[in-house]
Amino acid sequence: MLSVIDVRLVRQQPLLAVKGSRFGRALVEAGADAVNVGAGIVVGAVRLVGVLVTVTVLILVPLAWMGRRLVRRFSRVRSVAHG
Repeated sequence: MLSVIDVRLVRQQPLLAVKGSRFGRALVEAGADAVNVGAGIVVGAVRLVGVLVTVTVLILVPLAWMGRRLVRRFSRVRSVAHG
């Protein structure tokens, strides 16, 4: 028995099909996406500032204070030893 191959030719759909009503809707969606991205950037910046302020207050300020005290203590020890 012989095999049968069925071949059908169909017209290819265009890769980019834009109609007037869809184009307007696409512009509105693109504008909404731009607003969402902008809002995301602002929210991310606020969160970053919140984290950086917290790290600065809880870690860097005490470290700077302790470092300053140590420098003052060792400078006093040197002045007493030499003077």
